[in-house]
Amino acid sequence: MAEKKKNDKERYQKIGQVLKNNTFQRILIGAVSLVLVFIMISEGAAPRKYKLTLGMASGFDIRAPRDIENTMKTEELALERVKEIPPVIKELELANTQMLGNIYEFFDSLDNLRSKIIPVMESGNEHGLSELLERENVSVENPILAKLPEELQEYLFRRDSQADIRQLKDFLVKQIMPDITTTVITEENLSEVLQNFTAEIEEKVASFEMQQVAKYILSGVLVPNSMVDEAATEKQKNDFIEAYKLENPVMIYKNERFIRKEDIVTADKLDVARRLGLLDEENRPDYLFLVAVFCILLMLWIILALFLRHFARKTFESRNELMFIASVIVLTVFLAFMSKEFIPEYQSYITLGFIAPVLTVVFLNIQIAVMVNLITTLAVSLMFRDNFTFLIMFAISGTIAAFLSANANQRRKISLTGLVTGTVNILVVACIGMMEKRNGSPSFMRAEFPS
Repeated sequence: MAEKKKNDKERYQKIGQVLKNNTFQRILIGAVSLVLVFIMISEGAAPRKYKLTLGMASGFDIRAPRDIENTMKTEELALERVKEIPPVIKELELANTQMLGNIYEFFDSLDNLRSKIIPVMESGNEHGLSELLERENVSVENPILAKLPEELQEYLFRRDSQADIRQLKDFLVKQIMPDITTTVITEENLSEVLQNFTAEIEEKVASFEMQQVAKYILSGVLVPNSMVDEAATEKQKNDFIEAYKLENPVMIYKNERFIRKEDIVTADKLDVARRLGLLDEENRPDYLFLVAVFCILLMLWIILALFLRHFARKTFESRNELMFIASVIVLTVFLAFMSKEFIPEYQSYITLGFIAPVLTVVFLNIQIAVMVNLITTLAVSLMFRDNFTFLIMFAISGTIAAFLSANANQRRKISLTGLVTGTVNILVVACIGMMEKRNGSPSFMRAEFPS
């Protein structure tokens, strides 16, 4: 029993020695501050993800973190507009000649039959007209004539109808056919064209019987003289769609609310949310993202530790000074995190960059202050990847504040530092605004990071 108590006492002593060890305490301070900063930055840097269901109402107001094209909506509008593009028509070269030839063939055949049948009918032959036409094999020789009603056939084979037949022939050949040859006739509009020319026949041919004959002739000879070139039409449509998408993209701009609460989630908005990395589809943390953030922060902490070891040995070996530096960094990151979460639209106008360097230069020295400002700026930049103005303000105002606060032992000088820092921030915001207005966002401001 006594030996057990002795062993426990020795173990506690060893633990106490480890806890009191200066190296362990420095590592602990660095580790705790690193973990705290990591928690805040990973939360602030990771894009918020939303549960959305196609066809259901959204429970969130969602804004775009960057400019993006609504490609599905652009495609939809392009497909609607392409319907207005007429098809590419290819002319059938022999069709018009064929129609004119069929009209001449009808009348030539009719004249030939009249010369044979009318004398027979006038001679008192007991056979009727239909039988005489059948003997002449009219269904093959003149199919249009064979389809005419019997009363129209009787009219055509009267001797006194010769003048009307000649007038109808002249009318079809000299007036109707020239109009037909200049009309685009396809399988799709054939009936419509026939109807239009039928109306013209009714208007210009006086004899009712000849109107009916002309309609039968036209319906018998009229054929498409053009056809849709499917390959050329498809190419024309594809070219139009591509050009339309390039010239008329449907854009969703940064901070634009593209999904409103209670809006029905459509396929195009769901696609935009997915491409922005805002769609919660995996139901698990993005471990790769978290590992990347932690590794960057760890490297920054190592750089700070190496700087202190080589250029500020006294601070490096002082537990209290290390605790102070860690507290300042954590406080600055916390304030930046709060500004991003609760007032994101005003984060570019909030002066946070001077806090860490001013406190550090007042209680330590200017070299450490500049380094702490650099480390803090790089760490905070992970949260504000799309806010270049905020990062410039952090870097410039923090560095200027460090130099202005050096050896500051009066409230007046510290107040002056705050005034100069605020002026610098206003100047930075104005300059970045002019750059964006003049030439758009500079190339180094348009860099995109994976979500």
